[in-house]
Amino acid sequence: MRLKDFHCGVLEVSFDVSAEEIDTDALIKEIGSEDEGDWDISLVFDSEENPGEQHAHMSIQSRPKEKVSVRISYHDTQGKVEDNEAKPPRMEDCVKWLGKFIKPEKIMASVDASYFFDENFSPRVRISYPLKTLTEAAAGALVTGVAIQFSGDSLIDFAIVQRPKDISVEFGVAVTARYEIAIKDFDLYAELKRLESPVMTLVKKRARRHEKRDEK
Repeated sequence: MRLKDFHCGVLEVSFDVSAEEIDTDALIKEIGSEDEGDWDISLVFDSEENPGEQHAHMSIQSRPKEKVSVRISYHDTQGKVEDNEAKPPRMEDCVKWLGKFIKPEKIMASVDASYFFDENFSPRVRISYPLKTLTEAAAGALVTGVAIQFSGDSLIDFAIVQRPKDISVEFGVAVTARYEIAIKDFDLYAELKRLESPVMTLVKKRARRHEKRDEK
């Protein structure tokens, strides 16, 4: 599987844990870092299933006696992965690997994802229409996107639906959410499947021309 199977280009998961909730000594020993005190670690993970075609970045920042901030971003693009980084853990299981050093079973995380759709899809909300304004400087401007705030019952908190200009996609959807993740059992594709339902409520598949003729 790939991120693009879910129309996803980037998925980012970020969270903080206290210094008492992570075994920093074991983590530093495993990655071979010699940093002491404040440290900023950046790791790159190649994909096991699709090497060289998608990858992940992990940033771990520590502030002594305060907290450790973690950010993992998955990218459905080619990325240069050095030979010494192209080894286990891989992109698909890097969060589980990190979970070995974190004491809580579940972590409250911020989740941000960007989706890109081609001409086979269209947004359910109207975009790309003239901006009504009395300001002369904004004459001819277009509204090319909308921001949506969801109710408390939705997995997603916010979404932006936008029709970008001069790129090879029809439109994009960016979503933001905050919820608990089971860090020791984190599954990238299960997480994308979890987000798929609310994201696809903003999108509809276009009927092909012959399908339209058949309906008449």
